[in-house]
Formats: sequence, C-alpha cells, structure tokens
Amino acid sequence: GGSILSGTAGGGNSGNITISARDISLTDNGSSVTTQSSAAGTNGNISIEATTLTMKPGTIIASHTFEEGTTSAGNIDIHATDSVSMSGAVISSTENPEGLLSNQGNVTITAGRAVSLTNNSSIVTRSAGLNDSGNVAITAGDITLTDQSFLKTDTLGGSTGNAGNIVLNTAALTLNPGTSIAASTSGSGNAGHISITATDHVTLSGSGTKVATDTSSTGNAGSIIINTKQLTIADGGDIS
Repeated sequence: GGSILSGTAGGGNSGNITISARDISLTDNGSSVTTQSSAAGTNGNISIEATTLTMKPGTIIASHTFEEGTTSAGNIDIHATDSVSMSGAVISSTENPEGLLSNQGNVTITAGRAVSLTNNSSIVTRSAGLNDSGNVAITAGDITLTDQSFLKTDTLGGSTGNAGNIVLNTAALTLNPGTSIAASTSGSGNAGHISITATDHVTLSGSGTKVATDTSSTGNAGSIIINTKQLTIADGGDIS
C-alpha cells in the first residue's frame, strides 16, 4: 500500500504531516501515515482534518521512536466532522526498545457523529522507556468497539514512566463482546486513569468485554470514573 512518511535517522527533527480533505480513506494493506525517529530528533506531529476518515485492514497512522536518545514522539490529532471508521486498523504512538528517554505523543480524535472500531482495530500509546506514554482522548456522538477491538495505554516491563490517561466524551459508548478499554503498567510507573462521560448510556456486553486499569509490577493502578445516565453491564462484561 501507499505511505506518507516523515522520518529522521540523524540528530534533526522529522517534519509534521498535515492532511486536509473531504473524505480520507486508507484502503490497502500496509498503507500508512507515519512520523518516526531513530536518533536524537523529535518526531513531527500528524494532523488530519476531514469529513470522514476510513481505515481498512492493515492500515496504520502512527508516530514511532526507535533508538535511545529520542526526545519525543509526535502527537496524532484527527478531526472528522462526520465519522472515523476503523476496520482491522491501528492508530498508535509507541517506542520500541527499553531505555529510551522519549515522551510519547498523545492521540486525540474528534468526530461529529461517530467513532467505530471493528475487526481487531486498536488505538494504543505505549512506553518501553523512562518517560510516560501518551494520553488517548476521543470525543464523538457515538463510540463503538466491536470484534476484539481495543483502546489501550500502557508501559512495558523495565519502564519507569506512567501510562497515559484515557478520556472519552460521547452520548453513547458501546463495547461489544471481546472489546476493551485499558490503562495498564508492567513497570515501576503507574497505570493511567480512565474517564468516561456519556450523556445517554454506557453498555458493556459479552465475555471478555472490560474497562480496566491494572498493574503487574510495582506501579499503582489508576482510577476509573464513569458519568452516564444509564450503565449496562451484561453477559460477562466487567469494570475493574
């Protein structure tokens, strides 16, 4: 698939990527919009403005850091006046090796009507180094996760940073079987907090469906705050 890439392998910064169009579609497996750095530079930000953003299986929007000394990953900002639709797709801000000194960028998505994740789609921020992973913030009329899709902020073993927070503002949040929203830590830093505000309802249904903040190391788990008119947990759904 086609790619838009801004990267650096030296000491400089990678540039920003800004895309503005009525309808934006990433359709072919391997198609991507990426900023990356493998040295001491700072990643550029990714900014996307559209009526609709559609991501098909195997497509990626990401900001990655790879080598020790990188200062920070870029932010990912997506604004769609109608909808963001992901099927088998990934939006991420991550660092790969342990020991990095970088801060990871935030992922912010705003959609006028809906944000939907299906077919094992994911929105992830992750730190394997010494600083924090980024926050995930989504504002939309409806937010729906289906078919093993998930939102996650985390830190890996050996990391000392904190996992980012997850903040959702919507009318209706629906988590179908096997989907999850999680902030976790496997390092000495703390897991992030999860805040959900839904003016109509929050629904978790089915085995494996969860909203969770957890720790598997010395860091503390975060808090979960849900403000909604109607909360439904059914058929094995879990908040923990």
